[in-house]
Amino acid sequence: MSDQSRLGDQNRIRSVGKVRRLSLDDLGIPLTDESESRAEKLLEAAEDVAPNTVGDGPDRGAAVLTAGGAIYAAARIETPDQRQTSHELELAVKTALSDGAGSIIEGTVVSEEEPVSVCGDCRELVAAFGTGDTLIRGVVNSEEVFAATVGELLPDEQSCRTK
Repeated sequence: MSDQSRLGDQNRIRSVGKVRRLSLDDLGIPLTDESESRAEKLLEAAEDVAPNTVGDGPDRGAAVLTAGGAIYAAARIETPDQRQTSHELELAVKTALSDGAGSIIEGTVVSEEEPVSVCGDCRELVAAFGTGDTLIRGVVNSEEVFAATVGELLPDEQSCRTK
């Protein structure tokens, strides 16, 4: 998975007060077992909470990795009238933030059936507490269907917070 090489916060060069993010590819470093292990841990955490989905829709879960290395996971919650649905990614990010976690580095959203996606509000939330390089994966039945950075998912990359 080539998109796993984007590690944003872990690869910085400081120069005259500016920060430039480099990927492992930029540095000529191959993917490590650590980055693959991270993806597997996120997938496992998201799959573990997905059965806790509240509502009539398919089981959906999400997990996020913070700059501090902690993983937070949450399931989708729908009210009976579906007027106040809380998305799994939204809840995972808000749980991390309410626990005092720093920025979001990576996230995985899982569903037991298609489609799996990240809505505009969730993209903006991750962008506000991550970077344009924050990687988000979508997985259906343990098979990755997309992997993209928040910068790729948002129409205006400038809305991403820069660090």
